[in-house]
Amino acid sequence: LSESTIKTRETHMKQFVACCKEACITDVTIVNNLCIDRYYVQYRETHSVSTTNTSKRIMRAFLIWARDYKEIDIRASPEAIRITKDRNKLPQSLCKERIRKVLQECKDPQDRLIIAVFAETGIRISELCALRIDDIHGDEIEIHGKGLVDRTVQVTDRLAAALRLYTHDRTGYVFTNKKHFKGDPMRKDTVWRHVKKHFKEIAGIDMHPHQLRHTFAISLLESGCDLVTIKELMGHEDINTTMQYLRVTNKFVKKEYKKHF
Repeated sequence: LSESTIKTRETHMKQFVACCKEACITDVTIVNNLCIDRYYVQYRETHSVSTTNTSKRIMRAFLIWARDYKEIDIRASPEAIRITKDRNKLPQSLCKERIRKVLQECKDPQDRLIIAVFAETGIRISELCALRIDDIHGDEIEIHGKGLVDRTVQVTDRLAAALRLYTHDRTGYVFTNKKHFKGDPMRKDTVWRHVKKHFKEIAGIDMHPHQLRHTFAISLLESGCDLVTIKELMGHEDINTTMQYLRVTNKFVKKEYKKHF
């Protein structure tokens, strides 16, 4: 697993262990589902539904590892840990005109390319930071995705030419630090901060870069692209994750209904 995934899992499990110690629980074999449920009732008071669900998934993975790999006789059942449905949360997209405005007026060449790659490929911020020059093959980019799943994404001829010009005399990572640790790949928080800054200053909106990924998927859907293709381009393991975008717009659903009836 990636370093960031390991760090996230470690953080969540340490929080649970600290809670167990307060209740004088020091052995994993004592932990049962009632104990876990009580923990998440308390956890939910200070954390969002999505963060709570992330913690629950990590808890599931840990218990399965303890039971199946370490062969520990645990009382808790990982399958009984239910993920909470957040029905009101919809993927938030951005106005295409605002994205175009930021791309036209952004003065930093690297930041402008970063925003363009996000907008045209829908890749994750971690995938962008890990992007190497050798991964670019004309108008195709090989992405080393989440869960060690590789995929290929497409870019327009215009962006392909811009990337080729930007990287023609270099090797290594595509997007690198310019000041501190010069030449090292950009960190996720640095990319996050730069993109937010440009959208705030140029378009006057407070956004998060992941919205560019949502906008990419929704744009494909509204253009009539099928869900299986969108799933592959987004790098989703489960098509149910891709289907969340159907809830955002009724245009695609209406179009499909009219076509078939």
